[in-house]
Amino acid sequence: FGTALLLIPADDAGTAVPHLPRGGGDLSRFENVAEGRYRVVPLMGLLPGYYPAAILAGGQDILGQPVELSPSTPPLRIVYKPNAGTIRGTIENGAGATVLLWPQSDTTLNLVRAVQAGAGGAFEFGSLAPDTYDVLAIDRQNLERQPEWVIRSFPASATAVQVDASGSPSIALPLTHLPQ
Repeated sequence: FGTALLLIPADDAGTAVPHLPRGGGDLSRFENVAEGRYRVVPLMGLLPGYYPAAILAGGQDILGQPVELSPSTPPLRIVYKPNAGTIRGTIENGAGATVLLWPQSDTTLNLVRAVQAGAGGAFEFGSLAPDTYDVLAIDRQNLERQPEWVIRSFPASATAVQVDASGSPSIALPLTHLPQ
């Protein structure tokens, strides 16, 4: 499936730049990574219809948990499961809006998926694990200039959506206007 993992430092107080692996195919390596605590985050959507259900390090599932990484850490393996869910929806007057999605269990907003709404404000997120997600539509395509406090306030404005195995909930979202 190619590269499907990111390493995000677990002990950084602010926004951290993830470490991206090199290589591809069945073998990817993370280079120049200091020993320490990381969250190993799988990228979703790389294998349509499947979702990453576990990340194994020496037989132990480390998905969603900080883990100590060192040269002695065993190789990591991703376990995929079928029957991924999909969230579809519309945004009134939302053509071109950015729609953000993250699992409610990720209180640090380390990895947020984003899509741009199409004609009529239609959007879709696929390859989702069963979980409860927060979804938010904003009137910006570029979040780089937004202060961190604005981004950290997103969960308060988001809509919660429960996704079951093979589920396909459909939602209507309001458009959230960000400060200039």
